[in-house]
Amino acid sequence: MRTSNDKESTDIRIEQLEQALRLYIHEVSHHALTVEYVLQRLNKKAEATTTSTSNNNVDVTLQNEINYLSDNLQDSLRVLNLLESNIRIGLNLSHGLFSHYEDYSDVNIYRDVVFKLKNIHQHELNHKNLSFITPKVTFTDDAKMAYKTSKKFLELILFNIINNAVKFSHRGTNIYVECVQTETSPTYRKIRVVDYGIHVEETGNPYALYYRGVESALSNSGIGLGLYVAQKLVSQLGGEIYHRCSLISCFHIPFIKEYLGRQLNESTECELTCKLHEESKRLMKNDTFNRIVSNQKFNNISNDEIRSNIYMPTYETVFEVVI
Repeated sequence: MRTSNDKESTDIRIEQLEQALRLYIHEVSHHALTVEYVLQRLNKKAEATTTSTSNNNVDVTLQNEINYLSDNLQDSLRVLNLLESNIRIGLNLSHGLFSHYEDYSDVNIYRDVVFKLKNIHQHELNHKNLSFITPKVTFTDDAKMAYKTSKKFLELILFNIINNAVKFSHRGTNIYVECVQTETSPTYRKIRVVDYGIHVEETGNPYALYYRGVESALSNSGIGLGLYVAQKLVSQLGGEIYHRCSLISCFHIPFIKEYLGRQLNESTECELTCKLHEESKRLMKNDTFNRIVSNQKFNNISNDEIRSNIYMPTYETVFEVVI
């Protein structure tokens, strides 16, 4: 028999999920509508210049901008669709209702899902100078034939983990997404997502509904739904999800090179400059620097941003999913 406290608790959770839905939709749809508005403005400008043969260079520039914004718009709409699926599934999971899923035996499922997720995050990857690295996947013939999973669930699981990686990675770092055959069974895959950014708690329960770590709360990003949904879907597929997080440097690693290269050190910062030189040498010794730092050049970052974030520690976070 349900008590009044049970009903109150359920009402609160429903209200929280409804709030989460509003936040997610507002976040992405606002971006999509903004891009659409700019796209309409640029189209009008392009129409006004097409009649003039002397403005060919302007036409090309405008068309390039239009194409760029159009791609961003499509990506935003795809993200919105995935976020809405997240909320629907999160709502069902919080009430103990699990969605049915179909098995697929297509060996290209992982490749197709990762390719799609990379594309829809491309704008943010470019904005943050991130590199998305996917080592080649090789499996035995037996493993290819034996593997079955839900493409829909796999997409949402990886979307939530990769979305967090993009969101919380330091600017100018690499994100690795790889899939390997498990040693114990050909019917399972281990998918590993590695990023370099803020600290993710290993204590507590980051997979709990609405759980937000200290640093993610300070960054004002996320509402603590993604890992909850990912963990529940992995569990429903009979798999496991776990993570580990370790400190790599007490500094923002990509900014070390920028700080020293731009010679931002002032007379009052001699001690910091010496520390950064020493840290750079340490990171270079075991190739840590090349593993972490993206080959994307910083083209839109100010000296003030580098100075204000140089003391931001760099953590390596590894999420592993076995399904």
